[in-house]
Formats: sequence, structure tokens, C-alpha cells
Amino acid sequence: MATDLQGRLDSLAAASMLRQIPAGHPDGAIADFSTNDYLGLAADPRHQERFMAEAANRAVPFTSSASRLLASRQEAYSSLESTIDSFYPGRRSLLLNSGYHANTGILPALPALFNRPLILADKLVHASIIDGIVLSRADFRRFPTTTSTDSKRCSPAPLRGPTAPTASSSSWRASTAWMATAPT
Repeated sequence: MATDLQGRLDSLAAASMLRQIPAGHPDGAIADFSTNDYLGLAADPRHQERFMAEAANRAVPFTSSASRLLASRQEAYSSLESTIDSFYPGRRSLLLNSGYHANTGILPALPALFNRPLILADKLVHASIIDGIVLSRADFRRFPTTTSTDSKRCSPAPLRGPTAPTASSSSWRASTAWMATAPT
């Protein structure tokens, strides 16, 4: 069995397909685009000192906390939501932990808000958008990623109701999920 495994590893290496954890670069000469700090700003002591120079910032924890549903109200979130609210009078904002949480939290609420929604999603939307659509139990169709005309062909009736993009994801260009209400 060990020789079978070694043979497989050797085959992967020969095909340049063997994955290994990359060695770190202590001089920081390489940008790491797989992290949230790919520009190295959080690790820069100058930025840390400047941030800590303001008294209000010294109260901000340096670690992520548990979900707000478990760890209670966290002032940093409430403050940012209030700031966002000020840009949209008459509306309330809600910060979510990630795009995944937004997609699986908001999309399932659509059937409660709209009569028999139909969600049209291009083939390149992020998997978490599909997860949210499936959780919604709404009717949905997928269309090739070319033009908005393809999305209209998927609809059994002319698109009515909110037809602005409700979610987007893609590495290089916006892929879109559209939501429309069914005719009444």
C-alpha cells in the first residue's frame, strides 16, 4: 500500500500536480493573495502604531469574536450599521459575517417576501448563491453566462418586480442571480 501511495505521489509530481504547503517568505517579498491581508497592511507596524494612537481604537479587540447571536451585541457592528443606515434614510442595515452567510440567510427569505419567486442565476454564480437558492425552495433556473437576454429566455413570463441583481460572484466579472415575482 505504501508503494502504491508513493507511486501516485510520484505520478502527481511528474505531472506538476502535486500540491504542497508553500514555504513562507520571511522578507515579505511575495504578495499572498490567499489571505485577507494580501497587501500586508495589518502586519505593518506603522499602521498598527497609527491605529493604536487613537484612544477609541484601543478598545477594539484584535481577534474575531463569536457570532453575534451567541456573543451578544458587539458595539463595533452596531456602530458600523448605524453609519451605513445614515446613508440610507428610512432603511436599516444588517452586517453579516460573510458572503456565504448573506447568500444562505437572505435568499431563503425571498418566498416569504414575494409571491412564488423565480430566481434566475447564470452558470457562474458562486456555489453559496446556489446553496441559498436551494434553501429558499423557490423555483429557479440557470442560464449560460453570456447576456441578460439568456436570463429572459429562462423566464416563463416577462420579468416583473425587483429585477436588479440580488447577488453576484465571480473571480473576474460579475455573475448575477436575478429574482422576479411570478405573475398573479
